[in-house]
Amino acid sequence: PEEAPRRLEKALQQRLRLLQKKPRTYPTLDSLVERMLQSDAQLTEASARLLVGRTAQRVSNGLRFSHDPRLRGIPTAVPLTEPEVIEFIKRIDCPVLIIWASYRWYPLNQDRLVTRQQAFKNIQIENVEGNHHVHLEHPERVYKQIVNFVTENTTTLSAKL
Repeated sequence: PEEAPRRLEKALQQRLRLLQKKPRTYPTLDSLVERMLQSDAQLTEASARLLVGRTAQRVSNGLRFSHDPRLRGIPTAVPLTEPEVIEFIKRIDCPVLIIWASYRWYPLNQDRLVTRQQAFKNIQIENVEGNHHVHLEHPERVYKQIVNFVTENTTTLSAKL
């Protein structure tokens, strides 16, 4: 608790610096694609081009990514404790589908993950071969799970209404 004000101050300072930072501009779509490929070694060029097509924004001196800078790796201003996270999860009443790709570039705390998954009332977990962008690169690997999940749960949800 004593550290909460310092954490909040640090998060707000980082947010302010990020919002004041001028977005980098790139001369061509190819240079945007190259930048995206540098940031994610598992991303294919085709997927990078698709993502760039969705996020490129033309500006007077070139192109830039149009993502929200506030989503870029800054700490949460008021982080939840793990018991608070679990309480929020317990209140989710709708069915939940989680599709885990076999490769992740970020570490997961397995004990925390299991505890969180167990807190859901109605969860379906699917594991597929691929990386974070498996839905872009191999939609056939996730399509069936999504369709089945929506179909099964639409019937259940409709009955409740």
